[in-house]
Amino acid sequence: MAEVIWGSSAKPASSRKLAEGFEAARDLNGTLYIGYPILGTPTGAFPIDATFLSPDHGMVVFDVVEGRDPSGFEDRQDEMFTKMKSRLMQFPGLVQRRDLGAQLSVASFAPAAPAEKLQSDGDYLILNSETLEAFINSINWPNKQLYPALASAIQSLSTIRKGRRKREAAKPDSRGAKVRKLEESIANFRRRSRCGGNRNSTRSTTNSGTGRIRKNHRPRSQGRISPCSESRLEDRCNVQYSLT
Repeated sequence: MAEVIWGSSAKPASSRKLAEGFEAARDLNGTLYIGYPILGTPTGAFPIDATFLSPDHGMVVFDVVEGRDPSGFEDRQDEMFTKMKSRLMQFPGLVQRRDLGAQLSVASFAPAAPAEKLQSDGDYLILNSETLEAFINSINWPNKQLYPALASAIQSLSTIRKGRRKREAAKPDSRGAKVRKLEESIANFRRRSRCGGNRNSTRSTTNSGTGRIRKNHRPRSQGRISPCSESRLEDRCNVQYSLT
């Protein structure tokens, strides 16, 4: 009997039927993951409805249909298959020459679909509880020695998280856009401040050689000046630099 591991599912009724189908099939050996794995893609997280992993039959990904109408199942199966294969190809232990060595199959599971909508043969299958076990048993996997690597890959895929995307403001005059500009201005000011903090030790090259830029907090003077003049000169020289 297969073990069932539950994750988050947006299709609880049909997922429960799928789990019951595997639990009732005493001869099936493997693990059924509901809501796993969640693949990271450039456009966001892509959850697989259900995945069956077996040392005898490889990997089967399921498009779970919640309802009676399985319309669009071909596109969903293609998307699941291509995304999963692309991710598994990143594991060298699963690749043989230029192809995936692990057995990867895909099918739709629609327990409430009318009998006339079910498909038990061809490239695109629609199964129910009665045809599920026969389909799994029909899958032959010659490279069973790859099962440990496949199981390890699934564990890795289950922990993958997509990196956070940079948020962009939809309107340039919106409040979010203004806040974004303010944040960028503050960040730029801080970068300039950090760079400016090292000016006392910054060297510059002139025609006469290499010197140091030194910040003068007080102006040089040959004689005494009045307190008022000293204050005005000090204010003006707070930002001046002389080359020595």
